[in-house]
Amino acid sequence: MLLFTRYRTRLRLPRKQGAAIYFADPHRPWQQAINKNTNGLLRHYMPKGAGLSVLSQDELDTIASLLNTRPRKQLGFKPVLEVFRDLVKRLQEAPSGVH
Repeated sequence: MLLFTRYRTRLRLPRKQGAAIYFADPHRPWQQAINKNTNGLLRHYMPKGAGLSVLSQDELDTIASLLNTRPRKQLGFKPVLEVFRDLVKRLQEAPSGVH
């Protein structure tokens, strides 16, 4: 997750890059903490001030994999990827029309 402060940048990036970008909602400060934590984790793999353009797609994929398989206290020390896969499995197994 990347947090941008300029509205114009927000509008251009998804169309230009083809990626979904999420922003903290106003008056929900806990969402900002999640963004700051994620940005801090990213800094373990790339220097502060460096943009994503300095990394290759393989490097970005490796970083994403490391972050998605990292256990999270908030999730009972399960990795995000495991929680996501469990959710998808439950949704696929649910009777039609019930989610």
